Amino acid sequence: MFLNKYKYNYLLLNAVIFGCIYFFLYFFFNAEINENQSLKNNNDFMLVLLSAIFIAPLLEELTFRGFFVKSIILKILSPILLIVFILNKNLSYFSLALPLIILWLIYLSLKKEIRYLTFLVYFLNTLIFGLIHYKVDDLTNILIVYPIFIQMGFGFLLLWITLNFNIIKSIITHSLINILLLSPIVYQLQFPNTSLETVYVNNYIIKFNKESLFSLKPKRIKYNNESGYLISNMTPKDMYSTFAGNHKHNFNNVNDFYKFTIQIKKNRGGNQVLSEKDLKNLLVKINLLE
Repeated sequence: MFLNKYKYNYLLLNAVIFGCIYFFLYFFFNAEINENQSLKNNNDFMLVLLSAIFIAPLLEELTFRGFFVKSIILKILSPILLIVFILNKNLSYFSLALPLIILWLIYLSLKKEIRYLTFLVYFLNTLIFGLIHYKVDDLTNILIVYPIFIQMGFGFLLLWITLNFNIIKSIITHSLINILLLSPIVYQLQFPNTSLETVYVNNYIIKFNKESLFSLKPKRIKYNNESGYLISNMTPKDMYSTFAGNHKHNFNNVNDFYKFTIQIKKNRGGNQVLSEKDLKNLLVKINLLE
């Protein structure tokens, strides 16, 4: 078998096991867990895309796999980055003990050459890799954080690649995995249903349609007293931010990343300038805001 020439193949077995757990939960409890957690609390999809393809693979591989390479610099840098990740995710100060536990177990495994300690190091490292994608509030229901199992599966795979090849290949693989995971969302946003919809809300006529993610149409808002508002190639966040200024609104659904062209015209009595509250109410009525 071609895998016999490689080491640590039990890591691949764990990758398969955790992947199977993920798919079991997905297919049997899909109705309960259909929210896309990877986009939660991110407001700019292009930033999400660039981060997932370039920034996250580099930083996460240096953080979680950097300790397992020969470079002394990366062995020192890896625990420091791990502590920064934990603090950034507000996982609790107790979690800061985990890097120290891992280092202690590594020391014991090297000194006494006890194999199960080495595996425990790999498991804890992969567990933190899965947990780091969530905040404490997310960790209250297994049906909310079920993707942690596939992330741990990927963690075992990336660790196997690092140990058998090098960290550069694990970074490239991590980037390709993220591209694969985001591809359905990119396709959905790039090729939406662009049919024109017309809705009558509170004496307003609202006509709107979705635009492609990479549309070259200018992003702008035009207003005159005759035709009302014409909002072109903007996401709900763009619209709300333009009207609301520094006021915050949570955008945590893939639908918030669609771009729209919207015409808002008063049905009777002429047009008037919309306030932040008016715009928010209209966007909620046509299901562009929650």
